[in-house]
Amino acid sequence: MTETPVTFLFGYKFMHKFDTNSKIVVLDGNLAVGKTSIANDLADKMGMKYFPECHAHYLDERTLGPGQKCDPRFSGDISLDRFYADPLAKDGHTFRFQMMMYGMRFLQYRDAMMHLLETGQGIVMERSVYSDFVFLEAIMDMGWIRKACYDFYNEIKGLSLYRMKHPHVVVYLDASPELAHQRFVERGKGYEKNVPLEYFQGLDKAYKEKFLPEMKDAGCEVLQYDWKSFGNIDRIVDDIAYLKFKDSPWNIVDDTELDKHYRFLANEHQVVDCMTIPKYVPEITYGAQQFDDLIEEYKIKYNKRYAPGFNPGEYKNKLELMFKWK
Repeated sequence: MTETPVTFLFGYKFMHKFDTNSKIVVLDGNLAVGKTSIANDLADKMGMKYFPECHAHYLDERTLGPGQKCDPRFSGDISLDRFYADPLAKDGHTFRFQMMMYGMRFLQYRDAMMHLLETGQGIVMERSVYSDFVFLEAIMDMGWIRKACYDFYNEIKGLSLYRMKHPHVVVYLDASPELAHQRFVERGKGYEKNVPLEYFQGLDKAYKEKFLPEMKDAGCEVLQYDWKSFGNIDRIVDDIAYLKFKDSPWNIVDDTELDKHYRFLANEHQVVDCMTIPKYVPEITYGAQQFDDLIEEYKIKYNKRYAPGFNPGEYKNKLELMFKWK
Protein backbone atom coordinates (compact mmCIF):
# COMPACT_ATOMS: atom_id res chain seq x y z
CA MET A 1 0.00 0.00 0.00
CA THR A 2 1.09 3.57 -0.68
CA GLU A 3 0.35 6.15 1.97
CA THR A 4 -1.12 9.45 0.81
CA PRO A 5 -2.18 12.53 2.78
CA VAL A 6 -5.75 11.25 2.64
CA THR A 7 -4.91 7.84 4.04
CA PHE A 8 -2.69 9.47 6.65
CA LEU A 9 -5.62 11.58 7.87
CA PHE A 10 -8.39 9.05 7.57
CA GLY A 11 -6.64 5.67 7.59
CA TYR A 12 -6.32 2.84 5.11
CA LYS A 13 -9.45 1.03 3.94
CA PHE A 14 -9.69 -2.75 3.99
CA MET A 15 -13.26 -3.97 4.36
CA HIS A 16 -14.19 -3.40 0.71
CA LYS A 17 -11.53 -5.96 -0.31
CA PHE A 18 -12.97 -8.74 1.83
CA ASP A 19 -15.30 -11.47 0.61
CA THR A 20 -16.54 -14.74 2.11
CA ASN A 21 -13.12 -16.34 1.61
CA SER A 22 -11.13 -13.54 3.27
CA LYS A 23 -10.26 -15.76 6.19
CA ILE A 24 -7.23 -17.17 7.99
CA VAL A 25 -7.55 -20.95 8.15
CA VAL A 26 -4.98 -22.85 10.22
CA LEU A 27 -4.38 -26.59 10.01
CA ASP A 28 -3.02 -27.95 13.24
CA GLY A 29 -2.27 -31.21 14.98
CA ASN A 30 0.50 -33.39 16.32
CA LEU A 31 3.69 -34.09 14.40
CA ALA A 32 3.29 -36.35 11.35
CA VAL A 33 -0.53 -36.36 11.31
CA GLY A 34 -0.71 -35.30 7.65
CA LYS A 35 -1.09 -31.50 7.60
CA THR A 36 1.29 -30.84 4.73
CA SER A 37 -0.36 -33.35 2.41
CA ILE A 38 -3.66 -31.47 2.41
CA ALA A 39 -2.91 -27.83 3.29
CA ASN A 40 -1.73 -26.84 -0.19
CA ASP A 41 -4.67 -28.61 -1.85
CA LEU A 42 -7.07 -26.95 0.58
CA ALA A 43 -5.69 -23.53 -0.34
CA ASP A 44 -6.08 -24.30 -4.06
CA LYS A 45 -9.67 -25.47 -3.67
CA MET A 46 -10.62 -22.37 -1.66
CA GLY A 47 -8.68 -19.85 -3.76
CA MET A 48 -6.46 -18.93 -0.83
CA LYS A 49 -2.72 -18.37 -0.38
CA TYR A 50 -0.81 -21.28 1.10
CA PHE A 51 1.68 -20.70 3.93
CA PRO A 52 3.74 -23.85 4.63
CA GLU A 53 4.74 -24.68 8.18
CA CYS A 54 7.24 -22.19 9.53
CA HIS A 55 10.82 -23.23 10.20
CA ALA A 56 13.78 -21.84 12.11
CA HIS A 57 15.23 -20.18 8.99
CA TYR A 58 12.09 -18.32 7.96
CA LEU A 59 13.69 -14.92 8.54
CA ASP A 60 16.87 -15.98 6.74
CA GLU A 61 14.87 -16.78 3.61
CA ARG A 62 12.89 -13.55 3.82
CA THR A 63 16.17 -11.63 4.05
CA LEU A 64 18.50 -13.58 1.75
CA GLY A 65 16.15 -15.43 -0.59
CA PRO A 66 14.41 -18.85 -0.85
CA GLY A 67 16.50 -21.73 0.42
CA GLN A 68 19.19 -19.45 1.87
CA LYS A 69 20.42 -19.68 5.45
CA CYS A 70 22.54 -17.36 7.54
CA ASP A 71 25.62 -18.56 9.31
CA PRO A 72 24.13 -20.42 12.33
CA ARG A 73 26.05 -18.17 14.72
CA PHE A 74 23.68 -15.33 13.77
CA SER A 75 20.61 -17.33 14.79
CA GLY A 76 21.77 -18.73 18.10
CA ASP A 77 23.43 -21.89 16.73
CA ILE A 78 20.06 -23.65 16.60
CA SER A 79 18.87 -26.56 14.50
CA LEU A 80 15.98 -28.99 14.54
CA ASP A 81 18.34 -31.96 14.21
CA ARG A 82 20.28 -30.79 17.24
CA PHE A 83 17.08 -30.43 19.25
CA TYR A 84 16.05 -34.00 18.45
CA ALA A 85 19.58 -35.32 19.05
CA ASP A 86 20.17 -33.67 22.42
CA PRO A 87 17.10 -32.06 24.02
CA LEU A 88 19.02 -31.78 27.31
CA ALA A 89 21.93 -29.85 25.79
CA LYS A 90 23.78 -28.05 28.57
CA ASP A 91 24.12 -24.82 26.59
CA GLY A 92 20.34 -24.28 26.68
CA HIS A 93 19.82 -25.07 23.00
CA THR A 94 16.32 -26.48 23.51
CA PHE A 95 14.93 -23.26 24.94
CA ARG A 96 16.88 -21.14 22.47
CA PHE A 97 15.33 -23.18 19.66
CA GLN A 98 11.86 -22.80 21.19
CA MET A 99 12.15 -19.02 21.45
CA MET A 100 13.45 -18.78 17.89
CA MET A 101 10.47 -20.79 16.64
CA TYR A 102 8.06 -18.51 18.49
CA GLY A 103 9.70 -15.50 16.86
CA MET A 104 9.60 -17.04 13.38
CA ARG A 105 5.97 -18.10 13.73
CA PHE A 106 5.10 -14.63 14.99
CA LEU A 107 6.74 -13.07 11.92
CA GLN A 108 5.04 -15.55 9.58
CA TYR A 109 1.64 -14.81 11.10
CA ARG A 110 2.42 -11.13 10.67
CA ASP A 111 3.11 -11.80 6.98
CA ALA A 112 -0.17 -13.73 6.69
CA MET A 113 -2.17 -10.88 8.23
CA MET A 114 -0.42 -8.37 5.98
CA HIS A 115 -1.35 -10.44 2.93
CA LEU A 116 -4.98 -10.64 4.03
CA LEU A 117 -5.21 -6.92 4.71
CA GLU A 118 -3.43 -5.83 1.54
CA THR A 119 -5.12 -8.20 -0.91
CA GLY A 120 -8.26 -9.55 0.72
CA GLN A 121 -7.17 -13.06 -0.26
CA GLY A 122 -7.63 -15.71 2.41
CA ILE A 123 -4.82 -17.75 3.96
CA VAL A 124 -4.31 -21.44 4.67
CA MET A 125 -1.47 -22.04 7.15
CA GLU A 126 0.14 -25.14 8.57
CA ARG A 127 0.25 -24.44 12.29
CA SER A 128 0.59 -20.87 13.60
CA VAL A 129 2.05 -18.82 16.41
CA TYR A 130 -1.10 -19.50 18.44
CA SER A 131 -0.21 -23.18 18.85
CA ASP A 132 3.53 -22.69 19.29
CA PHE A 133 3.11 -22.98 23.05
CA VAL A 134 2.12 -26.66 22.82
CA PHE A 135 5.79 -27.41 22.16
CA LEU A 136 6.74 -25.36 25.21
CA GLU A 137 4.30 -27.36 27.34
CA ALA A 138 5.69 -30.64 26.01
CA ILE A 139 9.36 -29.80 26.58
CA MET A 140 8.52 -28.50 30.03
CA ASP A 141 6.72 -31.75 30.88
CA MET A 142 9.74 -33.68 29.63
CA GLY A 143 12.02 -31.69 31.94
CA TRP A 144 14.04 -30.33 29.03
CA ILE A 145 13.86 -26.68 30.15
CA ARG A 146 13.83 -24.79 33.44
CA LYS A 147 10.73 -23.24 35.02
CA ALA A 148 12.36 -19.81 34.60
CA CYS A 149 12.49 -20.39 30.82
CA TYR A 150 8.84 -21.45 30.81
CA ASP A 151 7.86 -18.27 32.63
CA PHE A 152 9.98 -16.08 30.34
CA TYR A 153 8.33 -17.52 27.23
CA ASN A 154 4.87 -16.86 28.61
CA GLU A 155 5.86 -13.31 29.50
CA ILE A 156 6.99 -12.69 25.90
CA LYS A 157 3.83 -14.32 24.61
CA GLY A 158 1.68 -12.10 26.83
CA LEU A 159 3.44 -8.94 25.60
CA SER A 160 3.24 -9.79 21.91
CA LEU A 161 0.48 -12.13 20.84
CA TYR A 162 -2.40 -9.87 21.84
CA ARG A 163 -1.34 -7.57 19.00
CA MET A 164 -2.49 -10.13 16.42
CA LYS A 165 -5.98 -11.29 15.45
CA HIS A 166 -6.91 -14.91 16.04
CA PRO A 167 -7.47 -17.08 12.97
CA HIS A 168 -11.02 -17.43 11.69
CA VAL A 169 -10.85 -21.24 11.53
CA VAL A 170 -8.73 -23.89 13.20
CA VAL A 171 -8.82 -27.29 11.50
CA TYR A 172 -7.48 -29.85 13.95
CA LEU A 173 -6.36 -33.20 12.53
CA ASP A 174 -6.53 -35.72 15.35
CA ALA A 175 -4.48 -38.90 15.53
CA SER A 176 -3.40 -40.68 18.67
CA PRO A 177 0.09 -39.78 19.93
CA GLU A 178 1.06 -43.43 19.45
CA LEU A 179 0.10 -43.32 15.76
CA ALA A 180 1.70 -39.91 15.25
CA HIS A 181 4.91 -41.20 16.84
CA GLN A 182 4.87 -44.29 14.62
CA ARG A 183 4.45 -42.20 11.46
CA PHE A 184 7.15 -39.78 12.60
CA VAL A 185 9.67 -42.56 13.21
CA GLU A 186 8.85 -44.27 9.91
CA ARG A 187 9.30 -41.11 7.86
CA GLY A 188 12.15 -39.72 9.97
CA LYS A 189 15.86 -39.94 9.50
CA GLY A 190 18.83 -39.73 11.81
CA TYR A 191 18.09 -38.48 15.30
CA GLU A 192 14.34 -38.14 14.63
CA LYS A 193 14.01 -41.86 15.25
CA ASN A 194 15.04 -41.34 18.87
CA VAL A 195 12.31 -38.84 19.82
CA PRO A 196 10.37 -40.48 22.70
CA LEU A 197 6.66 -41.27 22.59
CA GLU A 198 6.19 -39.20 25.76
CA TYR A 199 6.98 -36.05 23.77
CA PHE A 200 4.10 -36.80 21.39
CA GLN A 201 1.83 -37.51 24.33
CA GLY A 202 2.75 -34.13 25.81
CA LEU A 203 1.89 -32.38 22.53
CA ASP A 204 -1.45 -34.20 22.34
CA LYS A 205 -2.27 -33.23 25.91
CA ALA A 206 -1.39 -29.55 25.36
CA TYR A 207 -3.44 -29.40 22.18
CA LYS A 208 -6.56 -30.93 23.68
CA GLU A 209 -6.44 -29.49 27.19
CA LYS A 210 -5.21 -25.97 26.40
CA PHE A 211 -4.97 -25.00 22.72
CA LEU A 212 -8.38 -26.11 21.43
CA PRO A 213 -10.30 -24.69 24.44
CA GLU A 214 -8.40 -21.39 24.11
CA MET A 215 -9.27 -21.12 20.41
CA LYS A 216 -12.95 -21.79 21.12
CA ASP A 217 -12.99 -19.25 23.95
CA ALA A 218 -11.47 -16.67 21.58
CA GLY A 219 -14.35 -17.14 19.15
CA CYS A 220 -12.48 -19.15 16.52
CA GLU A 221 -14.38 -21.80 14.62
CA VAL A 222 -12.79 -25.16 15.46
CA LEU A 223 -13.25 -28.16 13.18
CA GLN A 224 -11.86 -31.42 14.52
CA TYR A 225 -11.38 -34.54 12.40
CA ASP A 226 -10.34 -38.10 13.15
CA TRP A 227 -7.23 -38.37 11.00
CA LYS A 228 -5.92 -41.79 11.94
CA SER A 229 -6.55 -43.02 8.40
CA PHE A 230 -6.54 -39.55 6.81
CA GLY A 231 -9.74 -38.09 5.40
CA ASN A 232 -11.60 -36.25 2.67
CA ILE A 233 -10.42 -32.74 1.87
CA ASP A 234 -13.75 -31.92 0.17
CA ARG A 235 -15.51 -32.48 3.47
CA ILE A 236 -13.29 -29.87 5.11
CA VAL A 237 -14.04 -27.38 2.32
CA ASP A 238 -17.78 -27.99 2.71
CA ASP A 239 -17.66 -27.73 6.50
CA ILE A 240 -15.83 -24.39 6.32
CA ALA A 241 -18.43 -23.10 3.84
CA TYR A 242 -21.23 -23.87 6.31
CA LEU A 243 -19.63 -22.09 9.26
CA LYS A 244 -21.52 -19.04 10.58
CA PHE A 245 -18.66 -17.25 12.39
CA LYS A 246 -21.13 -15.85 14.91
CA ASP A 247 -18.52 -15.26 17.62
CA SER A 248 -15.49 -14.54 15.46
CA PRO A 249 -13.22 -11.77 16.82
CA TRP A 250 -13.10 -10.46 13.24
CA ASN A 251 -16.82 -9.61 13.38
CA ILE A 252 -16.24 -6.57 15.56
CA VAL A 253 -13.41 -5.00 13.55
CA ASP A 254 -13.82 -2.08 11.21
CA ASP A 255 -11.46 -0.13 8.96
CA THR A 256 -10.29 2.00 11.88
CA GLU A 257 -9.15 -0.98 13.95
CA LEU A 258 -7.67 -2.73 10.93
CA ASP A 259 -5.77 0.45 10.11
CA LYS A 260 -4.18 0.33 13.56
CA HIS A 261 -3.22 -3.31 13.04
CA TYR A 262 -1.79 -2.57 9.63
CA ARG A 263 0.35 0.34 10.80
CA PHE A 264 1.80 -1.82 13.57
CA LEU A 265 2.41 -4.82 11.31
CA ALA A 266 3.95 -2.69 8.56
CA ASN A 267 6.71 -1.55 10.93
CA GLU A 268 8.88 -4.66 11.28
CA HIS A 269 11.04 -3.02 13.95
CA GLN A 270 7.97 -2.61 16.14
CA VAL A 271 6.95 -6.20 15.46
CA VAL A 272 10.34 -7.49 16.59
CA ASP A 273 10.59 -5.10 19.54
CA CYS A 274 7.36 -6.36 21.06
CA MET A 275 9.04 -9.75 21.54
CA THR A 276 11.96 -8.26 23.45
CA ILE A 277 12.26 -7.58 27.16
CA PRO A 278 15.42 -6.67 29.12
CA LYS A 279 15.71 -9.75 31.27
CA TYR A 280 18.70 -12.03 31.80
CA VAL A 281 18.04 -15.62 30.78
CA PRO A 282 21.32 -17.57 30.39
CA GLU A 283 20.00 -19.78 27.60
CA ILE A 284 19.34 -16.86 25.26
CA THR A 285 21.12 -13.76 26.58
CA TYR A 286 24.23 -12.44 24.84
CA GLY A 287 26.71 -10.04 26.40
CA ALA A 288 26.46 -6.49 25.07
CA GLN A 289 29.85 -6.54 23.34
CA GLN A 290 29.26 -10.01 21.89
CA PHE A 291 25.87 -8.93 20.58
CA ASP A 292 27.26 -5.77 18.96
CA ASP A 293 30.11 -7.72 17.39
CA LEU A 294 27.71 -10.27 15.92
CA ILE A 295 25.43 -7.56 14.52
CA GLU A 296 28.35 -5.77 12.89
CA GLU A 297 29.74 -9.00 11.47
CA TYR A 298 26.30 -9.90 10.08
CA LYS A 299 25.90 -6.52 8.39
CA ILE A 300 29.30 -6.78 6.74
CA LYS A 301 28.93 -10.39 5.64
CA TYR A 302 25.48 -9.90 4.11
CA ASN A 303 25.99 -6.36 2.76
CA LYS A 304 23.48 -4.72 5.10
CA ARG A 305 25.50 -2.02 6.84
CA TYR A 306 23.33 0.77 5.42
CA ALA A 307 19.70 1.36 4.54
CA PRO A 308 18.36 -0.61 1.53
CA GLY A 309 19.60 0.98 -1.67
CA PHE A 310 22.83 2.38 -0.22
CA ASN A 311 24.93 -0.75 0.23
CA PRO A 312 27.77 -1.53 -2.20
CA GLY A 313 26.64 -3.34 -5.34
CA GLU A 314 22.94 -2.55 -5.03
CA TYR A 315 23.08 -0.01 -7.86
CA LYS A 316 24.75 -0.33 -11.23
CA ASN A 317 26.03 3.24 -11.64
CA LYS A 318 26.24 6.61 -9.92
CA LEU A 319 23.12 7.97 -11.63
CA GLU A 320 21.08 5.13 -10.22
CA LEU A 321 22.53 5.81 -6.77
CA MET A 322 21.81 9.53 -7.07
CA PHE A 323 18.21 9.17 -8.23
CA LYS A 324 17.58 5.69 -6.80
CA TRP A 325 16.44 4.42 -10.18
CA LYS A 326 16.17 0.65 -10.68
